[in-house]
Amino acid sequence: MLHNEGKYTFDTLCITLILSYNCNFNCFYCFQRDTRKNEKNVVFSKSSFDELTKFITERVTKYRFKKLDITWMGGEPLLFKEELKLYYSALKDLAKQVNIELHNLIISNGYLLDKNFFEFLSKAENMRVQITIDGPPDSHNKKREHKKSENTFFRILSNVDTLIKMGVDTFIRINIAHNEENYMSDIDELFGYLEQTSVAKKKGIVHIAKIEPIINNISEYSEKEFNAFSDIEFEIYKKYLTKDYLYIPKIKLTSGCRALGTYEYIVDPSGKIFKCPMHTQQEYCIGTINNFDLLGQNHLKWLAWTPFSKEKCKKCSILPICMGGCPFFDIYKNQGNICSNIKLYYQNRIIIEYLQKTAYINNV
Repeated sequence: MLHNEGKYTFDTLCITLILSYNCNFNCFYCFQRDTRKNEKNVVFSKSSFDELTKFITERVTKYRFKKLDITWMGGEPLLFKEELKLYYSALKDLAKQVNIELHNLIISNGYLLDKNFFEFLSKAENMRVQITIDGPPDSHNKKREHKKSENTFFRILSNVDTLIKMGVDTFIRINIAHNEENYMSDIDELFGYLEQTSVAKKKGIVHIAKIEPIINNISEYSEKEFNAFSDIEFEIYKKYLTKDYLYIPKIKLTSGCRALGTYEYIVDPSGKIFKCPMHTQQEYCIGTINNFDLLGQNHLKWLAWTPFSKEKCKKCSILPICMGGCPFFDIYKNQGNICSNIKLYYQNRIIIEYLQKTAYINNV
């Protein structure tokens, strides 16, 4: 029931808009770094945006969605600040015309934020911003390498502080590899910097995430890596259990991978549509913004997939909190699905939830 609700909900139209694959950083783990190398200079044009508004209007009119969720991505979307502001303004007007709520998320490295864009963000409605800071200065500058070899940590930290002070809904993502040896000392140092800023006054805005491996076949997937990261995550959550600014995820029921949603679309700079932001190669295209068939063959592959047709899933005791994990390699390569990371994390997460509740009771 929950799986089908997530897959076929008519409540929200979700579009991730990749303005360009171009970026001012050269992060070693970026899944888009080697994607469509020959299209780095292609930018989502005004004519493509006009087609996108038609695409949105037709579907909102037909299916009566209540919300429109737009995720602004790159590359680095702030390389194209003027386009982003123009398109946001147009979507805001469109949302009012068709009586739908507009929600926005900008995923950025945070380096190119400036006074004018701070003001834009502070006035924008239903706007969230995700900024990545991958450790204290030395670690961050190595993992998040600027193409001009500039050190970026303090500028980004200052920008995050400004965003929060201006009332912009902001959260920080910290990416950690499964084999990082100095992760705890890095976290200790980074949190020391964060606690000198407005971050310390906000609740649940610092998120810990694993650096996901870029794999081409399911045989390259390693449970050992995820088990190692589960231990890293556990140690960080346990040590900083009472820090309100640290977001600690709860065990909860899920409808499964968002890409399985009927109205979840990734739109690239040339107007092509995909289902997963990690796989935007031509062979995974499901249509374009001016030529899209909801029941087209490539889209139906996603709509037809269900964990309830998989014997290993039907027998699994944690299916309700996993719902089949990643279906990509099953859909396109018939190699089976990859179980959700929660299958490896859930025992540690249960312990953390218990410790949280115990700490809360002891402080009352």
